[in-house]
Amino acid sequence: MLKAMQNLLIVLCLVPACLYAGDLEELLARNEAAVGGAENWAKIDNVRVQLTIEEPDFEVDATYVASREGRMRIDILMNGKRVFSEGLDDNGRAWQWTQADGIKLQNEQSAAALRHGIQFPGRFFTLMDLYRSGTSVTLEGQVLEEDNTQWRVRVTLADDFSRDYFVDDATALIVREHDRRAFHPAADPTAVLIETRKEEPDWLNGVLLYQVSKNSNLATGEWLATTRVRSTEHNIELPDDYFQPQ
Repeated sequence: MLKAMQNLLIVLCLVPACLYAGDLEELLARNEAAVGGAENWAKIDNVRVQLTIEEPDFEVDATYVASREGRMRIDILMNGKRVFSEGLDDNGRAWQWTQADGIKLQNEQSAAALRHGIQFPGRFFTLMDLYRSGTSVTLEGQVLEEDNTQWRVRVTLADDFSRDYFVDDATALIVREHDRRAFHPAADPTAVLIETRKEEPDWLNGVLLYQVSKNSNLATGEWLATTRVRSTEHNIELPDDYFQPQ
């Protein structure tokens, strides 16, 4: 009987339930230290990122601007000319501008997708920041990829949208992400399981930022996009109406 109980405990400890809060907190602390520490991340009030986005049918440049308070705007340019914009205004409403249709307010699905880009770690917050704030952050176990041990950390926001982050055990850095969402919700609301691989980390103002992200459909392996950062600025001056529809 005792032997059977011992075997049962061994089996149970192979599942995520045996990963207690101490394991999670230690991992999050390691990750936060690896990306620059809480103090440096807390100094970021807003960010402007110049990007090049490559997708199967096109390549464009973009300017992404966001604030810690939850406002954002992205302008898409082709040959130096703005062809598309979308954002979250001062009231949290999603809007979109196109050459053909001008300004239109967008639905909640589009607004949520834009909010998620601000709320998840990597712009203003670390995984530990979210954990400290009361956001649901759970340790879902370990996976092995090419002989590298990775911890799967699941973040679930207040609207129940979740994303899995894979944290390398050796470096404590996030190396990839999984989430189920529409890649371009305004054009196609169909949700698919997307893997985002993070590459080329570099330091800016005391925090570690990734310069390349590669998105693919996890079910089919189809490449969706590669985003390359050309420059990043923190705490810039912006016009008062910058995030308003225009």
